Amino acid sequence: MDNLFNNELIMKPIKKKCVYCNKKILDYSINKIKRFCSSYCCAEDYKKQGKRRLAIAKYNKTERFKQQQKKYSLSKKGIKGRIKRDKILWENLKLARKIKKLKLNKKKLNNKQIKHLERYEKYLISIKKQAKKYNSKPEVKERKKKNAKKYYTRPEVKERIKLYRKKFFSTPRGKALRKERTNRRRALKINAVPKWCNLEKIKEIYKNCPKGYHVDHIIPLNNPIVCGLHVENNLQYLTAKENTSKGNKLLYDR
Repeated sequence: MDNLFNNELIMKPIKKKCVYCNKKILDYSINKIKRFCSSYCCAEDYKKQGKRRLAIAKYNKTERFKQQQKKYSLSKKGIKGRIKRDKILWENLKLARKIKKLKLNKKKLNNKQIKHLERYEKYLISIKKQAKKYNSKPEVKERKKKNAKKYYTRPEVKERIKLYRKKFFSTPRGKALRKERTNRRRALKINAVPKWCNLEKIKEIYKNCPKGYHVDHIIPLNNPIVCGLHVENNLQYLTAKENTSKGNKLLYDR
Protein backbone atom coordinates (compact mmCIF):
# COMPACT_ATOMS: atom_id res chain seq x y z
CA MET A 1 0.00 0.00 0.00
CA ASP A 2 2.84 2.36 0.93
CA ASN A 3 4.58 1.66 -2.41
CA LEU A 4 1.40 2.44 -4.34
CA PHE A 5 0.98 5.70 -2.44
CA ASN A 6 4.61 6.69 -3.14
CA ASN A 7 4.23 5.84 -6.87
CA GLU A 8 1.14 7.99 -7.08
CA LEU A 9 3.01 10.93 -5.52
CA ILE A 10 5.90 10.48 -8.01
CA MET A 11 3.57 10.30 -11.02
CA LYS A 12 1.49 13.27 -9.91
CA PRO A 13 2.87 16.49 -11.57
CA ILE A 14 3.71 19.62 -9.58
CA LYS A 15 2.77 23.06 -10.86
CA LYS A 16 5.80 25.37 -11.12
CA LYS A 17 7.00 28.55 -12.83
CA CYS A 18 9.94 28.74 -15.24
CA VAL A 19 12.93 30.41 -13.55
CA TYR A 20 13.76 32.43 -16.69
CA CYS A 21 10.42 33.41 -18.34
CA ASN A 22 7.90 32.77 -15.47
CA LYS A 23 5.82 30.51 -17.73
CA LYS A 24 3.63 27.91 -15.93
CA ILE A 25 5.04 24.37 -16.21
CA LEU A 26 4.18 20.86 -14.92
CA ASP A 27 7.05 18.92 -13.37
CA TYR A 28 6.68 15.18 -14.17
CA SER A 29 10.25 14.30 -13.10
CA ILE A 30 10.88 11.72 -10.37
CA ASN A 31 12.96 14.03 -8.15
CA LYS A 32 10.84 17.09 -9.03
CA ILE A 33 13.88 19.21 -10.05
CA LYS A 34 12.56 20.73 -13.29
CA ARG A 35 13.27 24.48 -13.37
CA PHE A 36 12.85 25.58 -17.01
CA CYS A 37 10.10 25.29 -19.62
CA SER A 38 12.56 24.68 -22.51
CA SER A 39 16.24 24.18 -23.35
CA TYR A 40 16.32 27.76 -24.72
CA CYS A 41 15.34 29.21 -21.32
CA CYS A 42 17.95 27.00 -19.63
CA ALA A 43 20.71 28.21 -22.02
CA GLU A 44 19.67 31.86 -21.62
CA ASP A 45 19.68 31.60 -17.82
CA TYR A 46 23.14 30.01 -17.90
CA LYS A 47 24.29 32.86 -20.16
CA LYS A 48 22.90 35.45 -17.75
CA GLN A 49 24.62 33.89 -14.74
CA GLY A 50 27.87 33.25 -16.61
CA LYS A 51 27.69 29.49 -15.97
CA ARG A 52 27.47 28.66 -19.69
CA ARG A 53 30.79 30.31 -20.46
CA LEU A 54 32.47 28.47 -17.58
CA ALA A 55 30.96 25.15 -18.68
CA ILE A 56 32.13 25.70 -22.30
CA ALA A 57 35.62 26.75 -21.14
CA LYS A 58 35.83 23.59 -18.99
CA TYR A 59 34.68 21.39 -21.89
CA ASN A 60 37.10 23.04 -24.35
CA LYS A 61 40.04 21.86 -22.24
CA THR A 62 39.04 18.19 -22.51
CA GLU A 63 40.68 15.70 -24.85
CA ARG A 64 37.35 14.80 -26.45
CA PHE A 65 36.79 18.38 -27.64
CA LYS A 66 40.28 18.55 -29.19
CA GLN A 67 39.67 15.30 -31.10
CA GLN A 68 36.26 16.48 -32.32
CA GLN A 69 37.71 19.83 -33.42
CA LYS A 70 40.49 18.09 -35.37
CA LYS A 71 38.00 15.73 -37.02
CA TYR A 72 35.64 18.57 -37.98
CA SER A 73 38.43 20.79 -39.37
CA LEU A 74 39.48 17.97 -41.77
CA SER A 75 35.90 17.27 -42.92
CA LYS A 76 34.35 18.86 -46.05
CA LYS A 77 31.96 20.95 -43.97
CA GLY A 78 34.81 22.19 -41.77
CA ILE A 79 37.00 23.19 -44.75
CA LYS A 80 34.07 25.01 -46.42
CA GLY A 81 33.27 26.82 -43.18
CA ARG A 82 36.90 27.88 -42.70
CA ILE A 83 37.12 29.27 -46.25
CA LYS A 84 33.84 31.16 -45.74
CA ARG A 85 35.01 32.60 -42.38
CA ASP A 86 38.36 33.65 -43.85
CA LYS A 87 36.60 35.41 -46.74
CA ILE A 88 34.28 37.33 -44.37
CA LEU A 89 37.23 38.25 -42.11
CA TRP A 90 39.28 39.51 -45.07
CA GLU A 91 36.39 41.70 -46.29
CA ASN A 92 35.98 43.14 -42.78
CA LEU A 93 39.73 43.82 -42.56
CA LYS A 94 39.63 45.64 -45.92
CA LEU A 95 36.83 47.84 -44.60
CA ALA A 96 38.74 48.44 -41.33
CA ARG A 97 41.80 49.58 -43.34
CA LYS A 98 39.67 52.05 -45.31
CA ILE A 99 38.22 53.44 -42.06
CA LYS A 100 41.74 53.74 -40.60
CA LYS A 101 42.83 55.75 -43.66
CA LEU A 102 39.87 58.08 -43.17
CA LYS A 103 40.85 58.47 -39.51
CA LEU A 104 44.46 59.30 -40.45
CA ASN A 105 43.17 61.91 -42.94
CA LYS A 106 41.25 63.47 -40.00
CA LYS A 107 37.81 62.77 -41.47
CA LYS A 108 34.73 62.42 -39.25
CA LEU A 109 33.65 58.81 -38.55
CA ASN A 110 30.18 57.62 -37.56
CA ASN A 111 29.49 55.23 -34.62
CA LYS A 112 29.24 52.18 -36.90
CA GLN A 113 32.69 52.85 -38.41
CA ILE A 114 34.26 53.49 -34.96
CA LYS A 115 32.86 50.18 -33.60
CA HIS A 116 34.05 48.27 -36.70
CA LEU A 117 37.58 49.71 -36.36
CA GLU A 118 37.71 48.91 -32.62
CA ARG A 119 36.67 45.32 -33.36
CA TYR A 120 39.25 44.64 -36.09
CA GLU A 121 42.18 46.89 -35.03
CA LYS A 122 43.79 44.01 -33.10
CA TYR A 123 43.82 41.91 -36.29
CA LEU A 124 45.39 44.77 -38.28
CA ILE A 125 48.16 45.23 -35.66
CA SER A 126 48.95 41.48 -35.56
CA ILE A 127 49.02 41.27 -39.40
CA LYS A 128 51.37 44.27 -39.53
CA LYS A 129 53.72 42.64 -36.97
CA GLN A 130 53.75 39.33 -38.86
CA ALA A 131 54.37 41.10 -42.19
CA LYS A 132 57.24 43.12 -40.65
CA LYS A 133 58.83 39.95 -39.25
CA TYR A 134 58.46 38.13 -42.60
CA ASN A 135 59.71 41.05 -44.75
CA SER A 136 62.81 41.52 -42.54
CA LYS A 137 64.15 38.09 -43.66
CA PRO A 138 67.12 38.54 -46.10
CA GLU A 139 65.88 35.87 -48.58
CA VAL A 140 62.45 37.58 -48.74
CA LYS A 141 64.08 40.99 -49.30
CA GLU A 142 66.18 39.57 -52.15
CA ARG A 143 63.18 37.86 -53.76
CA LYS A 144 61.06 41.01 -53.51
CA LYS A 145 63.85 43.10 -55.07
CA LYS A 146 64.10 40.70 -58.04
CA ASN A 147 60.33 40.55 -58.55
CA ALA A 148 60.02 44.35 -58.37
CA LYS A 149 62.80 44.80 -60.93
CA LYS A 150 61.12 42.28 -63.23
CA TYR A 151 57.68 43.89 -62.79
CA TYR A 152 58.68 47.55 -63.27
CA THR A 153 60.65 46.83 -66.48
CA ARG A 154 57.47 45.67 -68.27
CA PRO A 155 56.36 48.17 -70.98
CA GLU A 156 52.64 48.01 -69.99
CA VAL A 157 53.54 48.75 -66.33
CA LYS A 158 55.78 51.65 -67.39
CA GLU A 159 52.92 53.08 -69.48
CA ARG A 160 50.47 52.70 -66.58
CA ILE A 161 52.85 54.47 -64.14
CA LYS A 162 53.40 57.25 -66.70
CA LEU A 163 49.64 57.84 -67.03
CA TYR A 164 49.16 57.72 -63.26
CA ARG A 165 51.96 60.27 -62.68
CA LYS A 166 50.50 62.55 -65.36
CA LYS A 167 47.07 62.33 -63.74
CA PHE A 168 48.42 62.85 -60.20
CA PHE A 169 50.61 65.86 -61.03
CA SER A 170 47.66 67.56 -62.76
CA THR A 171 45.71 67.55 -59.43
CA PRO A 172 46.08 70.48 -56.93
CA ARG A 173 47.96 68.23 -54.49
CA GLY A 174 50.35 67.00 -57.20
CA LYS A 175 50.99 70.54 -58.44
CA ALA A 176 51.75 71.71 -54.90
CA LEU A 177 54.19 68.79 -54.38
CA ARG A 178 55.99 69.50 -57.66
CA LYS A 179 56.32 73.21 -56.80
CA GLU A 180 57.65 72.37 -53.33
CA ARG A 181 60.25 69.96 -54.78
CA THR A 182 61.46 72.34 -57.50
CA ASN A 183 61.70 75.25 -55.06
CA ARG A 184 63.61 73.13 -52.55
CA ARG A 185 66.00 71.97 -55.28
CA ARG A 186 66.47 75.57 -56.48
CA ALA A 187 67.21 76.75 -52.93
CA LEU A 188 69.75 73.94 -52.44
CA LYS A 189 71.50 74.89 -55.70
CA ILE A 190 71.61 78.58 -54.78
CA ASN A 191 73.14 77.75 -51.38
CA ALA A 192 75.61 75.34 -53.01
CA VAL A 193 76.95 77.89 -55.58
CA PRO A 194 80.16 79.53 -54.25
CA LYS A 195 81.51 82.89 -55.53
CA TRP A 196 84.56 81.31 -57.17
CA CYS A 197 82.61 78.81 -59.38
CA ASN A 198 82.69 79.14 -63.19
CA LEU A 199 79.02 79.54 -64.24
CA GLU A 200 79.85 79.57 -67.98
CA LYS A 201 81.53 76.16 -67.76
CA ILE A 202 78.51 74.78 -65.86
CA LYS A 203 76.20 76.11 -68.63
CA GLU A 204 78.39 74.40 -71.28
CA ILE A 205 78.25 71.07 -69.40
CA TYR A 206 74.44 71.25 -69.34
CA LYS A 207 74.30 72.30 -73.05
CA ASN A 208 76.60 69.47 -74.21
CA CYS A 209 74.74 66.75 -72.26
CA PRO A 210 74.22 63.75 -74.66
CA LYS A 211 70.75 62.42 -75.41
CA GLY A 212 69.54 59.87 -72.83
CA TYR A 213 72.03 61.16 -70.24
CA HIS A 214 71.60 63.35 -67.14
CA VAL A 215 73.97 65.83 -65.50
CA ASP A 216 74.67 64.40 -62.06
CA HIS A 217 76.39 65.80 -58.94
CA ILE A 218 79.22 63.43 -57.92
CA ILE A 219 78.86 64.48 -54.28
CA PRO A 220 75.10 65.10 -53.96
CA LEU A 221 73.73 68.47 -52.88
CA ASN A 222 71.52 66.85 -50.21
CA ASN A 223 73.08 63.92 -48.34
CA PRO A 224 72.97 62.97 -44.61
CA ILE A 225 76.79 62.46 -44.48
CA VAL A 226 78.18 65.24 -46.71
CA CYS A 227 76.69 67.86 -49.08
CA GLY A 228 78.52 68.80 -52.30
CA LEU A 229 78.72 72.10 -54.23
CA HIS A 230 77.15 73.11 -57.53
CA VAL A 231 80.53 73.58 -59.30
CA GLU A 232 81.97 72.34 -62.63
CA ASN A 233 84.32 69.80 -60.89
CA ASN A 234 81.36 68.15 -59.11
CA LEU A 235 79.38 67.42 -62.31
CA GLN A 236 79.36 64.26 -64.46
CA TYR A 237 77.26 62.60 -67.16
CA LEU A 238 75.21 59.56 -66.15
CA THR A 239 72.53 57.58 -67.99
CA ALA A 240 68.96 58.31 -66.91
CA LYS A 241 68.67 54.83 -65.33
CA GLU A 242 71.95 55.17 -63.37
CA ASN A 243 71.05 58.68 -62.20
CA THR A 244 67.57 57.72 -60.92
CA SER A 245 68.95 54.63 -59.15
CA LYS A 246 71.77 56.65 -57.57
CA GLY A 247 69.47 59.32 -56.08
CA ASN A 248 71.21 61.31 -53.35
CA LYS A 249 73.75 58.57 -52.51
CA LEU A 250 77.53 58.96 -52.54
CA LEU A 251 79.57 56.98 -55.07
CA TYR A 252 80.79 54.45 -52.50
CA ASP A 253 77.16 53.98 -51.27
CA ARG A 254 76.02 52.51 -54.57
